[in-house]
Amino acid sequence: MPVNTLGLTGKFNRDTLLLDPWGNPYRYYVTNVDFDGNARSDFVWNGEMRNVGLVDTDADGYIDLDGRYLICDDNGTTIDDTCTGAAEVFGNFLAGPPDRYAGAPFVLLSMGKNWNEGAPVNDELENRGGALTNTTLGMGLGPSGNEYFLKNVVAGETTFVRRTTGFADDYDDVVKWVSPNILFNRMIQAGQLP
Repeated sequence: MPVNTLGLTGKFNRDTLLLDPWGNPYRYYVTNVDFDGNARSDFVWNGEMRNVGLVDTDADGYIDLDGRYLICDDNGTTIDDTCTGAAEVFGNFLAGPPDRYAGAPFVLLSMGKNWNEGAPVNDELENRGGALTNTTLGMGLGPSGNEYFLKNVVAGETTFVRRTTGFADDYDDVVKWVSPNILFNRMIQAGQLP
C-alpha cells in the first residue's frame, strides 16, 4: 500500500505496512496493463493514462485504458481465477486472465479477522492468492519476521471474491474497488484526462 503517495494514515506494523482493523496488512493491487507496450503500466506511471487515452483504437469494444480485475460473488470450490456469469459482480469474465476487459483498475483488500486463524475458505484463498510471498519474490521476511501472501497478477491471478455474507463458513474478507468510469471522471475533473 503506497501510504505516502495516497496520503493515508493509520496503524503500521514493524514492516511499515498499513494495517486493517484486525492487524493484517492491507493488500492493494493496481492493474499492470500496458496497452501501448512501452514497459510502463498504464495506471501506475505518471502520464500513461493520458498517453493511452479514452479511445478504442483496437476496435474490441472497450477503451484502450482498461482495468483488468474481475470481481465475483463466489469463486466455487477451486482457486482458478474464474467465476460464473451469475457470480460476476464487476468486469468481463469471458476474457481469460490476465486479459480481462472492463474490469476494476485497482482493488483494496482486507483479509478480515480470520486472516491468521486456521485454514481460510476457498473464496478467501482466491483473494489471498497462490504461493507468491515476499520470500518467493526474493525480498526475504520483513523486519517483523512475517511472510505475506500476495496475488501474482502477472501470472493471471486477476480475480477477487466479494461476498455479501460469510456466516456459513466464516468468510470475512473486505474487497473494495472503483469503476474505471469513476476514476476517469475524477481524472477529467483534475485536468489529467483526456
